[in-house]
Amino acid sequence: MDGETIKNFWMNGYAVFKNVYDPNTVKVMKDEMANFVDKFDLQKENVEDFETKKNNRANYFLDSAWQMKPFFEEDAKDKDGKLIVDK
Repeated sequence: MDGETIKNFWMNGYAVFKNVYDPNTVKVMKDEMANFVDKFDLQKENVEDFETKKNNRANYFLDSAWQMKPFFEEDAKDKDGKLIVDK
């Protein structure tokens, strides 16, 4: 890891690693995630609303790095709770 990557991590809280996976592996991962999202049943699963302006859900969001924790952005649903954007 180069010094610029480490500096970015400490200044911004994240690091960007380039060329970790070859293009075919990236395609396979993206396709698999698209299949997962497509099959995900929003009626059966408890999906949180992630509204940073109203409350701090940092722990929920940070924990999603270690497990599958889907969430909706704050304007993803209408006033009746119906999803108004693509999954």
